[in-house]
Amino acid sequence: MRKRDKLIISLLVIVVMIAGVGIFLNKGISYGEFSNSYLTSTSDGDRSFFSHTNDMEADSGKSFAFGKFDGRWSLMEFTSPKNNKITITDDTKINNGKFIVVILDPNYNIISKTKLNQKIREKIFELSDEKYKEFNTKISSTDSSIIGVRMPLLRKLAKEIAKGDWREYLKTAESDYYEEIMLQGIVIGCVKVDVEERLRLIGEFIPKIDGWGICDSFCNGLKFIKLNKERVWNFIQPYLKSDKEFYIRFGVVVLLDFYIDEVYINPVLDILDKVKKDDYYVKMAVAWAVSICYIKFPQSTMLYLKNNSLDDFTYNKSLQKIAESYRVDDGTKLIIKNMKRK
Repeated sequence: MRKRDKLIISLLVIVVMIAGVGIFLNKGISYGEFSNSYLTSTSDGDRSFFSHTNDMEADSGKSFAFGKFDGRWSLMEFTSPKNNKITITDDTKINNGKFIVVILDPNYNIISKTKLNQKIREKIFELSDEKYKEFNTKISSTDSSIIGVRMPLLRKLAKEIAKGDWREYLKTAESDYYEEIMLQGIVIGCVKVDVEERLRLIGEFIPKIDGWGICDSFCNGLKFIKLNKERVWNFIQPYLKSDKEFYIRFGVVVLLDFYIDEVYINPVLDILDKVKKDDYYVKMAVAWAVSICYIKFPQSTMLYLKNNSLDDFTYNKSLQKIAESYRVDDGTKLIIKNMKRK
């Protein structure tokens, strides 16, 4: 078989142990070809390793048992031809350590990973609430399946993740469920990181937004913006000019959450007036933002409402939201209602 027709899959199993802590593994891997030896080190700083072999015959091919991993950390690699089936049977017990299984392509790029995100998904399901699932399914616009976990519980889980290896989590996070996507957004908002890295993470996350719930909760959690307004203002401009519904909504919700103040009120109104996208969740976000502008800066916003280029739906919805606010007095509500376009 020609070399280009072969795909070599490498499976790296890395066990990182904390000093003085034992490891207890009862794990087997079976596959159709062969195994190589594994390496183990007795010290974190070692650059030379002890080599061991440990492969046995199994019904489906050969098997590798992990019971003798005994160093500070160990590394095992085996190769398998294209189309071979690799089965990992997991019954792992580790105290105060980390166990990660990754499957790499020939260029050592991760194509599959187990453990961390599997455990997080299991945790999300443990937190599910059937009644909340039914409620959230009715009001959410997402295409993702909903498990039904309340936001306070997701925030608590996000804080736990943020204390650990959150970069690895975000790099390999699953996005099959609404809550999995939501959780990633919350983690990005609460980790301790510099502005530029956070903006990079935000940019990587935005394409995953597929509903107003994820969008709005994500934006609200970006508290770092309060101390970095000028930098983030520049960052969101391309999203406000995008042709993608939730890219634009992301930008608009960031504006209404963090930029409706004395410095930015006029630039915000100018931007809102220029948003021309015939998508429901964009129009609703613009109307929502205009209403918040009015509540905080009624004079500036009233001048805008008397001279704007909003489409009729967005304009009338803005008036409706203003009139529905408990922070607007009854006399003003009547004036606002009479401004409705026919």
